[in-house]
Amino acid sequence: MHPPPRHGPSLAPPRRRLLLPLLLLLALAPAPTLRAQPAPAPLEIRVALVEWAATTTFDVDGAYVLVRAEDGRPLSRDLEGRKTEITSSDKGFHVGQLIVNEKEIRIVPRKPGTLKLAGGKYGGVFNLVRNTKHRILLVNQVDLDSYTRGVIGAEIGANSSRAALGAQAVAARTYAMARMEDEHRSKRLRYFDVYPDERSQVYKGLANVNSNVEKAVEETRGLVMQYHGRIFTAFFHSTCGGQTESSKDVFGDALIPPLGGVVDPWCDKASLADWSVKFTPQDFGERLRKEEEEIGEIREIKLLDTRPSGRVLKVGIVHVKAGQVDTVKMSGAAFRLALDGDRVKSTWFTIERRDGQWVVSGHGWGHGVGMCQSGAQRMGQKGHDFAAILKFYYPQCELVKGYVPALTGR
Repeated sequence: MHPPPRHGPSLAPPRRRLLLPLLLLLALAPAPTLRAQPAPAPLEIRVALVEWAATTTFDVDGAYVLVRAEDGRPLSRDLEGRKTEITSSDKGFHVGQLIVNEKEIRIVPRKPGTLKLAGGKYGGVFNLVRNTKHRILLVNQVDLDSYTRGVIGAEIGANSSRAALGAQAVAARTYAMARMEDEHRSKRLRYFDVYPDERSQVYKGLANVNSNVEKAVEETRGLVMQYHGRIFTAFFHSTCGGQTESSKDVFGDALIPPLGGVVDPWCDKASLADWSVKFTPQDFGERLRKEEEEIGEIREIKLLDTRPSGRVLKVGIVHVKAGQVDTVKMSGAAFRLALDGDRVKSTWFTIERRDGQWVVSGHGWGHGVGMCQSGAQRMGQKGHDFAAILKFYYPQCELVKGYVPALTGR
């Protein structure tokens, strides 16, 4: 057995003699220069405004320049953007009288917020992509806060209660981040992240942006929702009618508590909590036949599969064609859209034949998943803040300040 190491007083004096001069040198040395670190670039999102069109026309209030999308190399001098038409050919992009032989280009305004398209005004830049069929994709690439402003005004309304606007800001930002993360992983869409309509969330650029919207984005800056450390798709809709729905049942997603559905007492007084619409037999049949051509004379509509809330998952259309009775099955969502998604406002409905007409009666407006905007409005009016609204409609969600690390600096 080896003797234990010596740590007695005989080793201390030499160590102290070496340490004191070193501390003196450190004390007299000049302090290191602190270099300011550049702020991270704002996270940007890409919104497809024009999808593979033969031609499109844009406007700019002032000057703009064309650059190569890949590296930002200028492709033109300053140009004036009054109703400039864009087409594509084998030679490249035709931007007004200018021809640019690139697959992807970018329109960069000299003054922010001056891009115009179809009467709307947009921040950021326009990305243009052309394909082999000479079709053009126009994408608005804009920072996430500007995008969130454009969604709030279009989705819930710029004059909503302060709490409802804050809740909408966080929900819209979270939804956008989830879609960006999904696209970042899958590269399915490649050139853009979201659509500007109900396929994603409604986005109108700088329209409907007022001081209320600005405050909502500022007060919730950087806030997103997560569940167990992961961001999720924060669906929302206009009016639930008293019960929000599970995203698993509506969209087939994996079930998580924030999107599991809740009983909603805040929506009972909403104007669209209850509705009813009538169709003549001829109109009813023609609309459904556009979805399923083989449907003959309709005899009965059966609700084959419904959720406990009452939302319809599957419909059976009993019809007679060539003397034969048959049943065509259709999802509740497809049935609703076939009839008219603006009139049949949700899949929470019943249907009957009354006085020679088909009568569809139901509750709410939209898919019913996530935050009910009508309920959020009422919660705000009753004194609840945006965090309380989000916690109610997205149970067990975590409010986190910050963006998804995998996407920063993109």
